[in-house]
Amino acid sequence: MKKEELLARLALLELEGLGPIGAHALLSKFGSAQGVFEARISQIVSVYRLSKKVAERIKNSKDVFLKAEKELDFLEREMVEVIHLDSETYPQKLAQCPDAPLMLFLKGKFPSSNQNALGVVGTRNMSKYGRDLVAALLEEFREQGIWVVSGLAAGIDGEAHQKSCELGLPTLGVMGTGMDLIYPYAHRRLAEEMLNNGGGIISEFTSGTKPDRENFPRRNRVVAGMVDALVVVEAGEKGGALITAELAAGYHREVFAYPGRVGDEFSAGCNRLIQQGKAVMIQSGKEVKEWMQWEGQKKLTGLWAKGGSVGPAESMVLRCLEDVSSLHLDELVYRSGLGLYEVKAALLNLEMENGVKSYPGGRWGRG
Repeated sequence: MKKEELLARLALLELEGLGPIGAHALLSKFGSAQGVFEARISQIVSVYRLSKKVAERIKNSKDVFLKAEKELDFLEREMVEVIHLDSETYPQKLAQCPDAPLMLFLKGKFPSSNQNALGVVGTRNMSKYGRDLVAALLEEFREQGIWVVSGLAAGIDGEAHQKSCELGLPTLGVMGTGMDLIYPYAHRRLAEEMLNNGGGIISEFTSGTKPDRENFPRRNRVVAGMVDALVVVEAGEKGGALITAELAAGYHREVFAYPGRVGDEFSAGCNRLIQQGKAVMIQSGKEVKEWMQWEGQKKLTGLWAKGGSVGPAESMVLRCLEDVSSLHLDELVYRSGLGLYEVKAALLNLEMENGVKSYPGGRWGRG
């Protein structure tokens, strides 16, 4: 994307009163962000019932372009990847949502379209019961190579990210702030651990965005849109976890919830979701795997045929090679979210067990 168009899109993000749906409508009407800023006020207000006030802000856009230039400097300086909605690298699951963010800012990696992604959310007031459920849930996926997606918040979200790192599962944190601010502050080290583990952190907000209350429902919709299924571990009668569950159901994602004791404040939300038929009740991660048909990997010869288990890296590589004839090593690294040396080691192990074949040009396929 040319710099001028990128600046114009960043300027759209800075416009007060213009949400994702309105931005999508404007881009569809005028073909580009530059075209939006060149349009007449009468043309702008005819699009998706946009107010004259918003149209006037678009026409008096000097301030937002100054902010956009500063933002671009920040992104380049901090080596933050910019992913725009019509890019081939935009998360395909999220792109299907009608209110998908116009742009995403990324450090690290996120799940590709052929990788299973599980959202895990819940209350900030996590109990030992909730912590134990998160551990047991993710242990079930240790050999599956799935991605774990959550909101990087305190409580269940942070525990899901932390446990994923301990198990070697890549995990994505969706933030309600700009990329210059990890919130809560106590999770700065966790965010670094997530990146080092092959995962990532992502946001739709420009730098300088503070953790204001209205940002978190927007953050929650990205969590819901990025995943194939969502598990609510513990949740009160109100809160972000229930918002995420409602959004996920609206996006036709599978929603699961663990039941809790009657009268328990932070199980009431889960129990209500189950009672109202908005979530499938589960008692283990195995039930999620069975429901989602994520159970098991293709059988291999040699060591694994004798009762051993496919390691997390090998499992991830095999999943990336499903339904394709072959992939280049670089593409395997990108799709798997693993490091180059991890992928090479996994390929060597799999080749010795006849799990993969090497092809000319640095390409690999299933054995």
